[in-house]
Formats: sequence, structure tokens, C-alpha cells
Amino acid sequence: MILDWNSNALTNLDEVNWKEISKYQICNGRLSLMTHQIQKFSDLYNILVE
Repeated sequence: MILDWNSNALTNLDEVNWKEISKYQICNGRLSLMTHQIQKFSDLYNILVE
């Protein structure tokens, strides 16, 4: 069983919009990478400020 983003149970793979899902995952991956870089920068900044 597969869950879509609205948590509706889907039993048929054809109902899943794979392009939307992969776009979401790519976007999400970039977002987490950015967050990681911001975190590193923030750590560096804190070291410089101390």
C-alpha cells in the first residue's frame, strides 16, 4: 500500500503522480542541503563572534 501526500491510501500504483513526487523530493533534498549549509555558516559565525 502506498500513501499519497494527503495520507489517502492508494492501492494502485498508476494513481500516484510520480513526477510530482520526484519534484517534491528533489526540492526537499535541496532544502535540506541549504539548511545544512546555513547551519555550518551559523556555526562558523558563532566561532568568529566568540
